[in-house]
Amino acid sequence: MIVLKRDENLSVDKIIQKAFLEINEWGAEAAASTVVKLRKVVKCGRVPTVVTFTVDHPAIFMLVDSQDDFVNILFYGRLSHPK
Repeated sequence: MIVLKRDENLSVDKIIQKAFLEINEWGAEAAASTVVKLRKVVKCGRVPTVVTFTVDHPAIFMLVDSQDDFVNILFYGRLSHPK
């Protein structure tokens, strides 16, 4: 889990996740890795926040607001059958 504090001036630029699953007559093997790219934000006034993400597999997601080491869950969702 990544926790960004408001005074750090960082934002998530890109998240890449890759997963591998092989099932055969000898058993199963699985691996996954996630990379999160952060960027420094320079504040020049109020900029609207636009968040775009693509979910093409079952997933659970949360939209949170964190202040002073306290996390408020604003929205929680589960996508079972994406199309």
